Amino acid sequence: RARDEDIVYAPSFVRGLEEPIASAIPVPRSIPIIITEGNYLLSPHPTLREVRRLLDEVWYLDTPPEIRFPQLIARHVAFGKPEAEAQEWAAGTDQRNADHVESTRDSADLVITVTR
Repeated sequence: RARDEDIVYAPSFVRGLEEPIASAIPVPRSIPIIITEGNYLLSPHPTLREVRRLLDEVWYLDTPPEIRFPQLIARHVAFGKPEAEAQEWAAGTDQRNADHVESTRDSADLVITVTR
C-alpha cells in the first residue's frame, strides 16, 4: 500500500503439493490494484485480523452448494483423488471449512452471490 519498495513478493499455492509457496509472485510498485483470495480473510483469529487491516476491501463470494460441490469434486479428481474419495472430502473436510468461512460472511465489505 505504501509503495515504498520497488517489488514486494506475494505467496502462491501449489495445488498439486497442497502447499503455499512464499515469495513466489513478484509485485512491482507500479501495479495499481491487487486482487487476492483466501477463505479465511474475514476470520476473527488475531493473525488474520492483522491481514485484514492491510486490505482495502474484502469481498465474500457466496457460492451455493449445487455449484460448489461439483467444482470441488472435479478439482480433487483432477489432482488425483478417486471420485468417491473426492465426494467424501467435499462433503466432509471441505464442507466444515465452508461452514466456518460462511460464519464470517457478515464481516465482508461486499457479498457477491454466484448463480452459475
